[in-house]
Amino acid sequence: MPRIPQNVKWLSFVSFLSDISAEMTFPILPLFMASVIGMTTSQIGIVEGIGLSTVALLKVFAGYASDKWHTRKPFIVTGYTIPALAKPIIAISTSWWHVLLYRFLDRTGKGIRDAPRDALIAATTKKKQRGRMFGFHRAWDTVGAIIGSTIAAIILFYIPGAYRLIFWISIIPITLAAFSVKTFVKEGPITHEHQKFTFRLRDLNKAYKRFMLVSFVFGTASISYSFFLLTANNRGIMPALIPVLYIVYNIMYATLSYPAGKLSDNIGRKNVLLLGYTLMLLTVLGFALTPTPHIMWILFALYGSAIAFTDAVSNAFVADLVPFDKRATALGLQHTILGIAILPGNILFGYITQQFSASTAFYVLTGLVFIATVLLWCYVKEK
Repeated sequence: MPRIPQNVKWLSFVSFLSDISAEMTFPILPLFMASVIGMTTSQIGIVEGIGLSTVALLKVFAGYASDKWHTRKPFIVTGYTIPALAKPIIAISTSWWHVLLYRFLDRTGKGIRDAPRDALIAATTKKKQRGRMFGFHRAWDTVGAIIGSTIAAIILFYIPGAYRLIFWISIIPITLAAFSVKTFVKEGPITHEHQKFTFRLRDLNKAYKRFMLVSFVFGTASISYSFFLLTANNRGIMPALIPVLYIVYNIMYATLSYPAGKLSDNIGRKNVLLLGYTLMLLTVLGFALTPTPHIMWILFALYGSAIAFTDAVSNAFVADLVPFDKRATALGLQHTILGIAILPGNILFGYITQQFSASTAFYVLTGLVFIATVLLWCYVKEK
């Protein structure tokens, strides 16, 4: 393994802490929304769609501001502080709009921090090692998710229904994450302040623009994890095992993120992304075929593998395609395009599930992922 820059190490540690907090909450949140708050699948689709779109829409503005003002760290610090302040809202929530407010604030923090953070990682690594560094960061991010999900599973095993206790405990690691990024992460190499920043879409190459189109189609099929977890619960996985199922997903994600990034350094980003899209195609098709509880465990392992081969590699691909001084904006724009697609995708999935069935909704996703895979294969070229 090549030498890991200090900023990459600290940002990985901060993401590790943040995901302990987030993933204590996330795998149980759909159960909390459905069983405690009494929300319908359509309401859950709206909440999750707004949450996912908020983070994605904010990324382009945060990325643009980060490039324009020639700074990364203030955005990263703010992005980890807001979720720490929002955590008590979900712990005391009694209505669906409380959950919506929490998800909005939590995703706002993520939207503010992600593009500047990814640009900082890209700026402190060499191109030939960039896929590995993004993979290293995502791996530690996901190790935190495994620990967070494990804590939630243990608490639910011994204290069934203790959702609010888990929410309160999750405040501790996100607070430590905000403190750590403020104290240890350093501002990295960026453009000089006297340089005038401009960003015009027409200045970007065709490969980037075409990849944005593919990202839009793929994003429409990128529904919230909540629907996967609810589907598992509805098909026989008991509530106490839902966090364990999510751990299986995260183990695969953590284990394969670095190898996927390294592979993209060696054989090209597009080839690895095609593999990831194919794995996602098999995942949603598997969910559409009404699997038994035993098959669910295999599907979540496949799901984690698909994300490992698409998430970090997509960021590295975008970083390769755009100029140094426009990376945060370009990375943010990519996620904004995903967000524009995610909101209607989640609302549509929730509606189809409520009116017809989850299997029908997953068949629709299968078609969308297939189209995205064909477009990536035929339409996008590496720089």
